[in-house]
Formats: sequence, structure tokens, C-alpha cells
Amino acid sequence: DNHFAVTNLAATDVTEDTCTNNFATLNPLINSGVTFSEGNTKVTVDSTTPRVAASTFSVSTGKWYCEVKITATTAGATFVGVEADDFSQNSNVYSNNDGAYYINDGNKFINGSISSYGATFATNDIIGIALNLDDDEITFYKNGASQGAITTKTFSGGYYFIGTHGSGSNSSGYEFNFGNPAFSISSGNNDGKYGNFEYAPPSGY
Repeated sequence: DNHFAVTNLAATDVTEDTCTNNFATLNPLINSGVTFSEGNTKVTVDSTTPRVAASTFSVSTGKWYCEVKITATTAGATFVGVEADDFSQNSNVYSNNDGAYYINDGNKFINGSISSYGATFATNDIIGIALNLDDDEITFYKNGASQGAITTKTFSGGYYFIGTHGSGSNSSGYEFNFGNPAFSISSGNNDGKYGNFEYAPPSGY
């Protein structure tokens, strides 16, 4: 009957990550040029050398959803999205042609090519990423609003990581939520199994 009192424990300190329901984080082993915190779910890129931050889990099939809260941006140089497993951790995103990213200037970067896509995003916006590897499709969301589905054969075969890829000479910050958020959320879309998100994941993800 000796019980510890709860002291200085915020809601975001409570984890649902267990041995039977395990969530990805960002992998600090692949890159020494960025700063990780909050249990490797928060990353700051502030380097003149291009840098990558990628999830600890890769996926090759199925439908997957995560959220990224933006904490700092540089115009046209804040990327969130998906990269194939052959990425180079210190190379410019423009030389890695096997990826799909949403850029803070509203453009998308697919297979080495930039084109217009959706709304711009800024600090404190939450970007949802819905990756459908069964249909070669990815959809980005800004604060819960779809920016449109992108169909690309980029995702035909192989393994893919979710993360960021700075283009160099930039300062950007990201907080990733793979189901176990390090940032405070207001709505809490939780199905009791797969995680807790600010916005409800699309059906089937």
C-alpha cells in the first residue's frame, strides 16, 4: 500500500507504446547533422549540408498514417513525406529521385520533379501523411484538409520511410506523431489500438 504520487507528469508524457503496440520514432543513428529530442520524435534541421531524418520503421505494403507538427520553416526548404530505402542521408533532396514530399511553399516533389500541389504551410500547422502502398498513392493533409491524392509509381516495390529531407542551408523543425504524440493534441482521435492523432486517419489506414 505504498503508492507514488504523480508529479510533473503531463498528458503528453503518458505513452501507449507497449511491446504489443509499438510506434515508430525517428532514427538518430542515420544522421549526426540534426538535433533530436522528445524521445526522438522531434527533430531540428539547421545545417548548410542537406540532412535526412527518417522513421525507425519502413513499410512496403498497406495503408499508413502519421502527423507532423511544424515548429520552424525556411521558405521552400521544409519537406515532409516519404523516401525510399536507398536515400542518401547527406545528399540534397533534389538528387534523390525516389521520394514524395509536400513542401511548405505549397509545391510537391515527386520523383525528382517539383510542381504545384496545395496550400502553403507554416509553423504550428499539422501535416497529415496518408501513404497507400497498395495503390501507389500518397495524400497530404494540412490541419485535417486533404491537399489531394497523388498517384505515382514511385511506390512500386521496395521499402519506404516517413520523414524529412532538408535541401540545405535551411532551418526547419518538426514534431512527428506516429501514434504516440510528443505534442499536445486537442481532439484525440484514438481507436484504442493504433494510436492517438489530432485528426482522424482516413478509413482503412
